[in-house]
Amino acid sequence: MTAQFRFAAVGDNCTDRLGLPIGRSLVGGNALNVAVQLARLGNRSFYFGAVGRDAEGERTRAELEANRVVVDHLRVGDRNTAWTDIKVLPSGERLIAAEDFGACAGYAPHEAELAIMEAMDHVHIGWLDGAGACRGQASASRRTFRSTPIRPISASRA
Repeated sequence: MTAQFRFAAVGDNCTDRLGLPIGRSLVGGNALNVAVQLARLGNRSFYFGAVGRDAEGERTRAELEANRVVVDHLRVGDRNTAWTDIKVLPSGERLIAAEDFGACAGYAPHEAELAIMEAMDHVHIGWLDGAGACRGQASASRRTFRSTPIRPISASRA
């Protein structure tokens, strides 16, 4: 039996609203995508972030839960869930037409959540207002986690 690692993904989520010809929306965001992919790889994955008290916030929670991500630290606030409008050009290139960070703007983990993160094997900090302050809080309390970029998993392995 392989060891199951414990990961925390902290920060952003959003609904990507892709224009025509695609014409659909997808739940995503740096920290959320990392949490989901780590859970899909069989790890214990925890998401720390914020959504709005709206249909997209409920959808985001449902997507995380469907992918076995622990959402005990998902905050629900009065601002809207973050969204990004993406224009799709005839060439297939995608351009960000507009975005609203909504509930993600100003989100920061509480001291009790930092203590929970300290017990994790790894903490990924995605887009986060004050990510430096989050790392600073961790350092001030002698916590040892850092923001680390994760490379995309290649579809083919050579």
